[in-house]
Amino acid sequence: MVAHFGRDRAVASIMRKDLANFRDFLGKRVNATTLNNRVGNARSIFKFAYEEELIDRPVRFGEEFRRPERRLLRRAKARSGRIHFHADEIRRILDVAPPVLRAMVLLGINAGLGNTDLGRLPASCIDLERGWLDYARVKTGIQRRCPLWPETISAVKAAVASMGAAKRPRDESAKGLLFATRNGMPYTREVFHADKGGKPQITLHDAISDAMKKAMQKSSVAQKGLGFYGLRRSFETIGAETGNQVAVDHIMGHAPLTKDMGANYRQHVAESALRQVTDHVHSWLFGPARGS
Repeated sequence: MVAHFGRDRAVASIMRKDLANFRDFLGKRVNATTLNNRVGNARSIFKFAYEEELIDRPVRFGEEFRRPERRLLRRAKARSGRIHFHADEIRRILDVAPPVLRAMVLLGINAGLGNTDLGRLPASCIDLERGWLDYARVKTGIQRRCPLWPETISAVKAAVASMGAAKRPRDESAKGLLFATRNGMPYTREVFHADKGGKPQITLHDAISDAMKKAMQKSSVAQKGLGFYGLRRSFETIGAETGNQVAVDHIMGHAPLTKDMGANYRQHVAESALRQVTDHVHSWLFGPARGS
C-alpha cells in the first residue's frame, strides 16, 4: 500500500478509481489466489483504520476493488497442483526421516499440527504415558485435544532421546519446548532486524520446512507446492471421511467460520469421537489399503 500510494497519502483522498489502479498493481505477476489474499488484506487494513477511528469514514470499495471471481480461484488452485500427501508418500518420508523430523511428521498427520504449532509446542502439552496431546493452536488460541498413535509416541520418545544425547544448551527462547534445533534454537522463530535504510523487518526462520524438503527429495516425493503443511491438509481430508467434522475441527483447532451457537455451548468433544477420527487416519496411513 505504501509502495503504491506513498507514505504520506491521505486515506480520505483515495477514490474508487485509485482503488481500481491499486488492484491492478496488486495483481501484477501473481495468480488469482494471491490476488484474492492481497485484496482481502488491504480491505482488512482499511476496515481496521475506520473501526479504530484512525479515519473519519469507511472506505467505499465498490466493484473496482473486488476479489477475483470464484471460477478464477478454482482454476488457479487446479494449476497450483496437489498440496496434500498420499499415504505411500508419507510412509516413504518416514523411512528416511531422522528421529526429530520423523516425530514431527507423525504429529503432523496424527494431530494435524502445522510448522508453527510444532515449532512452539511446549513439552508439557504432550502426555506420552497416557498418549494425549492437549495444546492450544498457535494461530487461533483454540484449545484442542488429540489421542496419539503408538507410532507417534515411540517417535517422540526417540526424538527426545536424540536431542538429549546431543547435550547442547538451549537458547532461552527454546527452553520448555518439545523440539529444539542442533543449535538449541526453536524450529520456527521470528527474527527482528533492520534493513539497509534502518526500517524494521521480520524474517521467519522455519527449520521444519527445510528438513522436510531434504527428506522429500531423498524419498523422491518432491512436488511443486507440496511441503510439511500438506500433512495438516491430509489429516483434514482423510479425517473428514468419518463424517465427524466436529471432532476433526476440534483436533485441528479450527475457529468456526460462522457464528455457531453450538460451539459456544460445546465444552468438550467425546474421547470416542476423537479416536474415531485418528483411528481412521491411522488405517489410511498404515492399514491394509497401502496403495491409497
